[in-house]
Amino acid sequence: YYLAYYLEQKYGNDSVLSVNQVVLPVRNMLNSPFSEVKDNPIFVYSRFIPWENLTPENYDALIIRHEVFIPRHPLSLILCRRVVESCMKRMKFFKPYLKGYKAKDYYNRALNALKFMTGKNFKTVKAWEAWYRNNGFDGFKRLDSTDFAESDFADYYKNYKNFRTRQRLFMFGFGPGIMTVDHIPERKYWKEVLWPEVLPRIKLLNSIGIYWIGYPDEKEKAKKIIESFTKRHFTRKDEYLKYWRKYFYQANY
Repeated sequence: YYLAYYLEQKYGNDSVLSVNQVVLPVRNMLNSPFSEVKDNPIFVYSRFIPWENLTPENYDALIIRHEVFIPRHPLSLILCRRVVESCMKRMKFFKPYLKGYKAKDYYNRALNALKFMTGKNFKTVKAWEAWYRNNGFDGFKRLDSTDFAESDFADYYKNYKNFRTRQRLFMFGFGPGIMTVDHIPERKYWKEVLWPEVLPRIKLLNSIGIYWIGYPDEKEKAKKIIESFTKRHFTRKDEYLKYWRKYFYQANY
C-alpha cells in the first residue's frame, strides 16, 4: 500500500497498478457477483469489490484466492543458535535508542523471543551474552525438554485470552484450534494428549526453518528429522515447506 502510494506520487496514478492479494472463504462468494467462479482464484478491479473489510479503496485491484489460511513462521520462533545470536545483536543495537517507541518495540521483540526459546529471563544484554557463552544453545534438546512444554503451558494458560499468545502457538506449529478461547485444555490434557500430539508437527516445522537458516551442524540434524518424518528426500529446501503445507493444510502451493 505505501509503496504503491509513493510510486503513484512519482509516476502518476495512470502509470501504477496497485494489487493486493487476499484469501477469502468460498462461502463468502456464494451471494456475491462472483458466485459462478467461487472455486477459482480471480482478479477483480477494486470498484467491483462488495466486501468493505478488504479495504478495496486502498488498491486498484485485488487477487482473491480461496486456499486455506496458513500462518507465517517467523524467524523468532525457529529454535537455533543463529536466531539466539541475532536476537542478542538486535538488543545490543537498539539499547542506546530505547527512549524511542520503535527501538523499544524491536528490543522487546528480541527479548521476548529469547525468553521463549531459552526459558531464561535475564535483564541485560551482557547477562544474555554471558549465559550463551557458557552454555550455548541446542534447540533440538530444548524442544524435547519437559521444562519447555511446562513453560509453554504456563504462558498459554495465563494469557490465553491474549490474541498474540494464541497466534504465537499457531505460528509455532499448533493447529488452528489453539486460536479458540472456548475450550481451554487443562494441564493433564496438555501434558498427556495435546503436547505429545503436536510436538512432532512443531519439530518438523522448526527443522524446516533450521534447514534454511541454521549453522551447518544444525542443518544436518534438521534434515535427518525432516526426512525421518516425511520419508522423502528433496533436492530443494522449498519442497519440504510445500510438503508441510500440503500435508497439514491440504494447500496446493
